[in-house]
Amino acid sequence: MNGMFYGPSVSVPTADFILIAKTWPSSVATRNLEHWAQMHQDGKLRLQKYSFGNNCINLLLGATFPRSFYESCNMARYGSETPPEYDLSRIIAPQAFFLGSIDIMSTPEDVAEQQRRLRPGVIVAQYIYKRLSHMDFVWDRNAQYKREMVDLIYRFSPGTF
Repeated sequence: MNGMFYGPSVSVPTADFILIAKTWPSSVATRNLEHWAQMHQDGKLRLQKYSFGNNCINLLLGATFPRSFYESCNMARYGSETPPEYDLSRIIAPQAFFLGSIDIMSTPEDVAEQQRRLRPGVIVAQYIYKRLSHMDFVWDRNAQYKREMVDLIYRFSPGTF
């Protein structure tokens, strides 16, 4: 199932998938999965907020829903029919990108577009790892990227360790 969504996990031993299958995706909320699906179906390279839909008319006619009015339609939540995009230019914290060459969830085009939206100077590093897919960054026991990640933490968090 992992390969279908994120790319093949060639760095994760087959035996580990039995353990992973027992719990995954338990820590991922249904709304989070739905949000990813919405952005994928949108087909545009953008990062937008969750869509609550546009079925506001039923609410005005007195219908009852399990969610509050605020969580029932985009107009109530955002004041527009479509969810707004996140303004990545407001990010001022240093950003490092860790990419897998066989990641089908975060493609080079997606990453480049999100990087374009960041303010100049905020990107401090980018690493591309051969034969890593999206979830290998979570599941790989012999993480190739751990040295770079620890170095960045020490570099940008001086005096906190």
